[in-house]
Parts: sequence; structure tokens; C-alpha cells
Amino acid sequence: MTSRSSEVNFTKNYTLLYLYLYLFCCTGLPSLAVGGAAGYVAGYWIKQWFTRRRANEDLAVWDYVATHPEDFPEIERKISG
Repeated sequence: MTSRSSEVNFTKNYTLLYLYLYLFCCTGLPSLAVGGAAGYVAGYWIKQWFTRRRANEDLAVWDYVATHPEDFPEIERKISG
């Protein structure tokens, strides 16, 4: 009797394990986790790239303005009154 009851429990345990693994792998959770991580990394990289690009453009503009003051005269403020 003990061998039959242990065999049933053994099969029952593997059935639950199979269902757990099947449900985990087939519901798209691994794909969601990998896609979320990849999206986060890609978004961070793109944000850093745009930040560096804007900083370089600003540096180029300010350098041009500083080295060519004759092209950019000081604007006199108008005082109303």
C-alpha cells in the first residue's frame, strides 16, 4: 500500500511542477521581463546619446558666439517711461 500512495504523490508533485513551468513559460512572462529590461537599457542609452548631442551643439554655438562678437552685437535695453 505504501508504494502505491507514494507513487501517486510523486506523480502529483511532478504534475504540479509541470503546470507551474508550463504556465510560467507560456504566458509570456519571460518575454515581458526580457523586453522590459532591453527597453529600459535602450531608453537609457538613447537619452544619454541625445543629452551628449545637445551638449555638443550648445558648446559649438556658444564657442562661435564667443569667438565672433562682431556678428552678435550687444542689444541695448529699451526703457519705457
